[in-house]
Amino acid sequence: MGKVAFIFDGKGTQYPGMGKEFFDDYYAIKQQLTYLEQYRIGILNTMFHSTNKDLENSIDLYPSLFLADLASYLALKKYGIKPDVVAGFGVGEMMAISASGILSFDEAFQLTCRKSNILFEVENYKKMYQNKGIKLEHKRMRQVKKELTDGIDYVLRKPLIPIYSVKKGKKYPDDLKSIVEILSDKIFEPDNWKEVIIQMYEEGVDVFVECGPGDNLSHSINKILKNVTTYNVKDRSSLEKTIKGIKNTK
Repeated sequence: MGKVAFIFDGKGTQYPGMGKEFFDDYYAIKQQLTYLEQYRIGILNTMFHSTNKDLENSIDLYPSLFLADLASYLALKKYGIKPDVVAGFGVGEMMAISASGILSFDEAFQLTCRKSNILFEVENYKKMYQNKGIKLEHKRMRQVKKELTDGIDYVLRKPLIPIYSVKKGKKYPDDLKSIVEILSDKIFEPDNWKEVIIQMYEEGVDVFVECGPGDNLSHSINKILKNVTTYNVKDRSSLEKTIKGIKNTK
């Protein structure tokens, strides 16, 4: 077996109750998600009990996906399964940033909430003022860039494991100034999914583990590459299958 990549889910994979099995089964996961709820009061109720339509249209959608991705990641980590490299699709890149060590779980979740608020504000502004919404988005992201640069709310670190940016189509650099530029550019918009997957494969990845509520990314990878193994971890049964599959190939 070559390298293992963890790929974190983004928009389109959500469903009511995502992450709840891990929340109920593992005290450490319940503790972590409950702790993070202080930054988004009511987020767990949104994740577990909203209708699909309400969840999709909620300002809490992206933070909810982050927590669902995190629950899958922590469940794998509990059984000693760790990634050699990471990447994330859309908002999943925020979880990948945390898994890589660039930001802590707290910081990455707060930044996800911050960017989600901006996106919601911009979309509502566009409905009223059309093109002026783009100017507002640029203004808000300049504010985020300043916050990242100031290092008060977010303390950036060099990645401990390689992380690929789907937005940029390449690995994150080691220098913090360049990392700030990536994190303050666009909002949850994946651009170069196929290119990143091929790059990972060419650099030795042959096992892809999709972390989060969906399996869309796994299916996509199997269409792009033929000689790789994919897993998705979203609940108890898929976790067990992944653990068994990876341990049997080592």
